[in-house]
Amino acid sequence: MEALRQELEGMKQQKALKTEKSQIEAEANNQRNLSVKPQSDLKSRSLISRDAYNNLEHANYRLDSEIKTLRHGGSVLYPDVEGIKTQVKEEAVNDRGGTE
Repeated sequence: MEALRQELEGMKQQKALKTEKSQIEAEANNQRNLSVKPQSDLKSRSLISRDAYNNLEHANYRLDSEIKTLRHGGSVLYPDVEGIKTQVKEEAVNDRGGTE
């Protein structure tokens, strides 16, 4: 009789441990799901920042080339200032996540 009681007690403990394990796994899964959006946002912002940096590098290279040309007596077509302003505004809006 005592052996049956101990076996029953062991089964109860085992069931309680399985329940606790399921709850812990559910909570871990929930936390994992919550972390996906911030990670995605960070990756997106990183790509935007990289694009903005590449655009700046390209503009810097172009300006350096224009300066060299002007120093050697050449002429340079003046860029579309309004077009550049519009592009810069669009990039700024994109860098802020499209809020304006």
